[in-house]
Formats: sequence, C-alpha cells, structure tokens
Amino acid sequence: MEKTRVAHIITKLELGGAQKVAIHTASHLDKNRYSSIFISGAGGVLDNVVRDNPGIKSFFVPQLVRKVNPVKDVIALMKIRKILKAEKINLVHTHSSKAGIIGRWAARLAGVERIVHTFHGFGFHDFQNPVSRNLFIFVERITAGITGKLIFVSRANIRKAAENRIGAEEQYALARAGIDIKKFSGTKIDIAEKKKSLGINPGSPVAGMIACFKPQKNILDFLMAANLVRIAIPEVKFILIGDGELRNRIEVGINKLNMTGDFILTGWRDDVNEIMQVFDVMVSTSLWEGLPCTLLEAMSASKPIVSTEVDGVSDIIEDGANGFLVTPPRGNAGKIAEYVIELLKDKELAGKMGRNGNLKLREEFDIDKMVEEIEKVYEGTPGRQ
Repeated sequence: MEKTRVAHIITKLELGGAQKVAIHTASHLDKNRYSSIFISGAGGVLDNVVRDNPGIKSFFVPQLVRKVNPVKDVIALMKIRKILKAEKINLVHTHSSKAGIIGRWAARLAGVERIVHTFHGFGFHDFQNPVSRNLFIFVERITAGITGKLIFVSRANIRKAAENRIGAEEQYALARAGIDIKKFSGTKIDIAEKKKSLGINPGSPVAGMIACFKPQKNILDFLMAANLVRIAIPEVKFILIGDGELRNRIEVGINKLNMTGDFILTGWRDDVNEIMQVFDVMVSTSLWEGLPCTLLEAMSASKPIVSTEVDGVSDIIEDGANGFLVTPPRGNAGKIAEYVIELLKDKELAGKMGRNGNLKLREEFDIDKMVEEIEKVYEGTPGRQ
C-alpha cells in the first residue's frame, strides 16, 4: 500500500504546546501508512529538533512570520505551494493561526487532496480591537470552507468555533493535546540540589510558571500576585521559565516590585521536567489558550495548579479538585495570590490536588492516544472540497 505523504505546517517552532504536539504527531504517525515532512518559519528554539530528526524531511520558510505582512505572506504562500507540489503531498495538516491560513490556501493552490487544520487556540480573542477580531473570524470562516476536517484540542475551542460559525459540525473532531507522561512522571532528581543550582535555598517554597513572554500569557499579573504571596510568605521564591518579546517589561516590573532576589528567570531550558520537580505550585495567568501543555506537564509531575479559567483550561482543571480556577482572567492577581498562599501553606491539600491531577492526566491526556485520534481524523477526511 502506498503511504500517505503528510505535510505538517506551523508558523514558528517556539517552545510551546502546539509545536510539541505537531512535532510529536509528525514523528509518531504509523510509519507503515504515513510519511511526513515539516514546514515552518525560521528562527524557532525547536528548529534543530525537526532539522535533526531523521524521520522527518524539513523545510524552513523565512517569510512565514506571525505578524501580517502582505509581501512576506504572498512569498510564503508561493514557496509552500512549490514545496507541496515538489514533495507530492497527499494531505496537509496545519497548526497555529497564521500557518493555518497560509498553509491551507497553499495546499488548495497546489491541488492537495486532503486538508486538515488543528486549532491550538484561535488567532482572535476578546482582548483584540473589534475590527481586527472580526476580520480574523471572517478569514477563518472562509478558510474553513476549503478544509476537510477541523481538529480541536479542547471542548471549549469547539464551542467557540461553533459560536463564531467557523466550519460546520460535521467537520469538527476532538483530539485533545497530550504530553509524554513518562518523561515528567518518571523524573527523579535531588530537589535540594536542583534548588541550589537555581540559586534557591533548599527550604524555600517555590511557585513557578512556564510561558513565552508575550501578551497572551499576561505575565505581569503573575508578578503582582507574586508580590502579594511574598508579603504572606517572605521566604517564597518564584521561577519563570521562558523568554520572548516582553522580557524587558517583565524585568522592569520585577525591579519596580523590588523582587530581583525572589525571581529566577531561567530563559528557555531543556531540563523543564527537572525544574518542574522544584515547583510547589504551578501558576498560569493566560488571557486565552488552546489547551496549555505546560499545565499537563505540571499534572504529570503531580503539582497543584492555580490558573485563569480560559478556553481549554476548563478541560484540564476541575476547580477545587486538582487545582484552583480564577476568573476574570485579567486584573485578579489578588485571587491568584490567595490560592497560591493556601497551597503553599496546606501541604496536605497541595498533595491531594497533585495526585488528582496526575490521575486525570493518565486517563485523558496521553499524547500517544492523541496521535491515534489524529490518524482516525486523517482516515475520515474527505478529498478536495
């Protein structure tokens, strides 16, 4: 039987959940039925992960960028179209908003038989200029018309697509994002030594966050919450794993709060699974999300979570059972701090929530089950619309 040649397309290979899911999918599709290529914009932290993968042929298109740029967008469209035709691709699977639009239209122009898109969240959100938001929704509606199947990583995202009339119910499929559970749950380290390596006293409690430093992640609320937690628990330390465009603003904010000695900014790290073991509480202050894999990683390490209640987070966190949910998503640093303080002081509650989260993860968010669901979607995707 001839293999289906699949092209995975994503805007940029940052150290994010969508990128990890896309790479894992491309790497773990049934080798007897599928072969994969990967197309991405350039300059991502994970570029080499794809480039060095012997099972995936990779292509990098520098003009594929996140911001709207008519000239670069047209060039990216034509370059991707050329790659798809040259590689004789049968199925295109796009990930992320910008690549989702350009990649699907490139597939259409290249005459690709089947087109699939995964929504790892949306390019529009409630904090946008209404004109921009409505334009993004309109473009998604039109592009859904040339798409065979629309995959969603959370039930919340399915509801949002339906509310905004993006695609039709028969196009919808749920393949919830997952993680490699063994990588995090199997991590065994000397926590005291790991704390020392990060400049933290072994006896200090730790609240942590993993995020790209961009507006979506609302990190300044984390800083304000941290300041309140510090007042109640002076010995607490905070770890922020990540980097990005807002790094300078975050550093300025830490300085203004006189917290330079309390915050550890690690940058991007390849030992996240080890640093996660140091956390006593995982925090997320995002304004919108698809289904945040960092929270799944925290659950794999049996860590309790305090998060804003946005989009797919409600698929992950059962309020009061495996973490605490905070609404509204912006300007509620006080409530975030209150829950973090409670979990840092009540070890029994924190342990119970961590165990509950680990159990939920194993039942619902295994990344290999996700790949199986995606293969089923491929099989059920109709030909060219």
